[in-house]
Amino acid sequence: MKPPSRVAALCFNRTVQLGSDSDLASLESILDGENVVDVQAIESLALQTYQGFPATSRPETSANWARRIDIVDKLVVSRRLQTGGFFTPDVVPAPVAGAREVVEALGLPVVHKPRVASGGQGASIIDTLGELQRVMSTGGNSDAYLFERHLDGRSLQFSGVIGGGHGGPVVTYETLRREGRTGPAHEVLSIDDPELAETGRKIAAHLGIEGMINVDVIRDAQGRDWVHDVNPRVWGSFASFSVVGVDFLGAYVDWLRGVPEATSRRGIQEETRIDVLPGAFLRQEPSESRVQVQARLARAVLPYLRWVGPRYVAYELVHNLKQK
Repeated sequence: MKPPSRVAALCFNRTVQLGSDSDLASLESILDGENVVDVQAIESLALQTYQGFPATSRPETSANWARRIDIVDKLVVSRRLQTGGFFTPDVVPAPVAGAREVVEALGLPVVHKPRVASGGQGASIIDTLGELQRVMSTGGNSDAYLFERHLDGRSLQFSGVIGGGHGGPVVTYETLRREGRTGPAHEVLSIDDPELAETGRKIAAHLGIEGMINVDVIRDAQGRDWVHDVNPRVWGSFASFSVVGVDFLGAYVDWLRGVPEATSRRGIQEETRIDVLPGAFLRQEPSESRVQVQARLARAVLPYLRWVGPRYVAYELVHNLKQK
């Protein structure tokens, strides 16, 4: 675990430092007396987190968390979506006998990624047989990984707050620019795509997801949407949609409270380019100084002051500047 951030201690009501992942097993005692209504956990820590305090929540909440645990494994999700009639790219679970076996099944280029990860962490697109052999010989051929058919097409996403009789806002959008070839989006284009929105809702229902959800698809030349990632948690561009009038934070709070959807919180229909905070603003061009990068990020953060409050904005600003 990373050392605690001093600014986090100043910005939030309570922060707790854990020494290692195994300490998540003690969450029930750490949160004793708290009314835990939901948890947002990255996939790599979801199992330990959700299992850490099952007795601190309501039965329906614990059941929702249990369903999230089931689908953090990308191989499990792929197989479950196939049974529901959704299009998913062909996959070959590791380990396999050799690189040629993968190429014969999936062709080249091929996607290599961890079965449990988030934000494209550990994922790569492999273009040649030699590169594939190197990846497999350096730890990438264990049962923690899978190989996936690479598909050409538009990178589209569905995101929203849904479930439990709560309509909630949803958005559909295209990824225009991202970190590397597989990383988080840095720029998106909102689009009005009722068909993708309906697919996203059906996926949530099929997998039993309630609350926040993000679905990544590749739309091929025939217009088919191939689902390659499902995230039952807050997604990277969550906050960025607030600047174009989509109040996901308010909708999430309403869902936690069981409040019906507010009309003003429905998703947007017009096409709008959105720079995703903070990633879109952190790249330093050769002609820029570090001070200029810091200033650009500060300007980008300002619209969020009223929406999420100055303490959270201060944390994000200082935290990301420390990473430069």
